[in-house]
Amino acid sequence: HINDIFISSNNEIFLLTGSAGIVYYLKNIDSELITVENANTSLLSQLTEYNNKIIGANNTGLVVFDSVTFKPLKQINYHTWTVKLDSVKNKKSGKQEKFIWVGTQNGLAKYTDDTLIFINNKIFSGTLVTAVEHAENPDMIWVGTDKGVKYYNKKTNKIEFTVDSRDGLLGNEITVDGLYLDRSNILWIGTYHGIATFDIKKKKSEKYTPVCRIETITINGKTYLKMPKYLKSTQNNISFEISGLSFKDENSVEYEYYLQGLNNEFASSKGKKNIASFPYLPPGKYSFKYRTKGKDGIWSYYQSVDFEIKKPFYLEWWFIIPAIILIFLIFWLISKWRMRLLQKQNEKLEKIVAERTKEITEKNTELEAQKEEIKAQRDLAEQQRDEIAHQKKDIEDSILYAKRIQNAILPPKTLISKSMPENFILFKPRDIVSGDFYWAAEKNNITYYAAADCTGHGVPGAFMSMLGISFLNDIIRTSKTELKASEVLDKLKEKVIDALHQTGESQEAKDGMDIALCKVNKEKSTVEFAGAFNPLYIVRNGEILIYEADRMPIGIYDFEGAGDKFTNHVIKVQKGDALYTFSDGYADQFGGPRDKKFMIGRFKKMLIEIQHMSMEEQRQHLDETIERWMENYEQVDDILVIGTRF
Repeated sequence: HINDIFISSNNEIFLLTGSAGIVYYLKNIDSELITVENANTSLLSQLTEYNNKIIGANNTGLVVFDSVTFKPLKQINYHTWTVKLDSVKNKKSGKQEKFIWVGTQNGLAKYTDDTLIFINNKIFSGTLVTAVEHAENPDMIWVGTDKGVKYYNKKTNKIEFTVDSRDGLLGNEITVDGLYLDRSNILWIGTYHGIATFDIKKKKSEKYTPVCRIETITINGKTYLKMPKYLKSTQNNISFEISGLSFKDENSVEYEYYLQGLNNEFASSKGKKNIASFPYLPPGKYSFKYRTKGKDGIWSYYQSVDFEIKKPFYLEWWFIIPAIILIFLIFWLISKWRMRLLQKQNEKLEKIVAERTKEITEKNTELEAQKEEIKAQRDLAEQQRDEIAHQKKDIEDSILYAKRIQNAILPPKTLISKSMPENFILFKPRDIVSGDFYWAAEKNNITYYAAADCTGHGVPGAFMSMLGISFLNDIIRTSKTELKASEVLDKLKEKVIDALHQTGESQEAKDGMDIALCKVNKEKSTVEFAGAFNPLYIVRNGEILIYEADRMPIGIYDFEGAGDKFTNHVIKVQKGDALYTFSDGYADQFGGPRDKKFMIGRFKKMLIEIQHMSMEEQRQHLDETIERWMENYEQVDDILVIGTRF
């Protein structure tokens, strides 16, 4: 699969394979084909000639050909997609000075005399630049990005205009080196959805305003196509939906409107919002005026809709005067009736007061006795409180000591580092002690390591984790032959069932554990994997490979379709592969802006995004991300993630 062909000024021929990571080199057309392959040829996408050097772009930056192989030239920290030779006239000497345009995943840069300078971060920051082509105007260049084609002015450092899908382009993502300007000044554009052409001479310059009209009118939730001239007093929640039809760019349409009325005051708005809402309008005469502006910046003439909201009947004079007279009459009658009622109530209250006084005297004696009893109960409660606090401290001290024991039996991280120096362990127990555990062992230059999630968490889970670590150490230590990863899990399952006396009866507890176990042979560059519910993820070349675990736990089970033995996966690993084993605690944590679970999909995406980081930086990033996620939530489960890189 040949991605690109480059011929130098000395007639050297380079055939680039891109993702295959191989460059085929011929010193001339009659010479023998030479294969060049190393870390610097990986993802090598394009070459150019600068100062008698062959310079290329790959996933780390710029590389240079030394007549034998490719070596690093300039580390950029971004994937570099394209290089294009250009020149600029020196104002002092008057000579043309050559430089290279460098297109990266984070903008456009210039390379000259071993110096790399990024161009105007405000217009290219976060933009994937995949192609650069000279324009007919020497002050301009065409820049292919993931957001269309930019017409860039080198002198003013500005983008004159952009050609994208809104102008008819088949797709906004331009292919690597996907721009070519022919002799007729026609720009050929290669996208991932096909090829297109653009003629700058035919770029239209007509200016116009969008077609403006009222789309719908909503009154108290009911839709009208035409505004009634008169409205009832209750019909006072009114919305106008304005539509502006643009044949150039629908997204560029802006709206301006205001409501004239309210004692000649104005309620106005200007911007992208095309729905004007006016709730609870008081009675009166109104005129709603509106207009639109398109991509060319010209406002249309104002249009208007006139209407009147009538007063309610209770605001008319013929209703108000009789109502006031009636209210005064009612108040006078009520005051007379209340005076008589209060007199009778006073007489009744005097009799009640005398009876209550006698009852209060009797109650006082009874309350004194109750007071003494309450005091005795208070003293008893304080005594019980102190006893509970003492018992709580004893329990916490015991659990803290159990944590010391659990931490002591966890394996040292150096066991994993023997085979894979680049690694991290993110271990966040929910409680003082944890039901998740990590384990590692080394025998005959073979490293075994695992991430496990026991039934439950806290103290019950900690008992199971200590039992699992003990059994795993015993299995490796007592084995006379080299065990497969699946055989280790088979033996662990037998020991757990035997230790917990599990028979499969329906009433007994189904205690056990989920686990992902890896066996690393560094000499053969192989990894064996076996899993009980917990999978293995391998991130390779920006993609994630998933090795599924068997759907049965370490312990007794009754799942339909599950086998008796665990599956052994043998994987040929490559340099740079990142392996991840983990429990379900990370993905199941609640939080975030919508109070949802983190979910395994978001976890996968994050693993791919952090591959440029070191293992320790990945651990810190995972830790900070989950802490921000569960900012307003308590941790719901133990969290364990193990990452290693070959």
